[in-house]
Amino acid sequence: MSSSARAVADTVVLRYFLFVDRMGLLLDLLGEPIVVPDAVYSPDEEEVENEHLVSEIERSIRWQRAAARDRRRPEDKRRQAAGLERRLLEVRGHVDAGRIVVEQLSTSEIDLFVRLTSVEHVAEFGIVAPLGAGEAACIAIAHEQSMTLVTDDNDALRAFDAIKKGAAYERIRKLLIRAASEGLIDVEQANGIYGEIVALGFYGDQFPFPDS
Repeated sequence: MSSSARAVADTVVLRYFLFVDRMGLLLDLLGEPIVVPDAVYSPDEEEVENEHLVSEIERSIRWQRAAARDRRRPEDKRRQAAGLERRLLEVRGHVDAGRIVVEQLSTSEIDLFVRLTSVEHVAEFGIVAPLGAGEAACIAIAHEQSMTLVTDDNDALRAFDAIKKGAAYERIRKLLIRAASEGLIDVEQANGIYGEIVALGFYGDQFPFPDS
């Protein structure tokens, strides 16, 4: 673990901030480095052919690459996919520079991870279906290392609260509100970034500043 790390981020948050080219803002808000579990991103996976064995960000990279090369798709959609692939690939530079730290789970973290992803145990966390690997790994790290959990998954947040009532968390809308309140961006920019994220597939029904 990096002793200076304060937050662990899941795939959705990392992916959408990469998509809209706002990793600098995310790093400013969470502090460097950001921790991600290897289920979210792991370096040196290019040669791994089995998609089930690669991280969630690597699967996103491959999906965008395939979409960019699919001649059945409209040209503008192919260009967009190629651009999104390039943005996702920037994660490698952030890891190389130490701005993102990739962690494997410890023994105690693995135990919590297994329970969060098991049908037999999810009821104890107040959820009805097992969490995905990325969210479960983030919760395990956040709990064991007393970090802020950064996710937009409602079930993950519910499970995290069941484990540690009132534990610190961030989600995309909350981050953008804080960015504006701290003067990193203005209200119009916060709404604009959120709009870009929604346009790229994120489900959100309320802008950070809906009355602006």
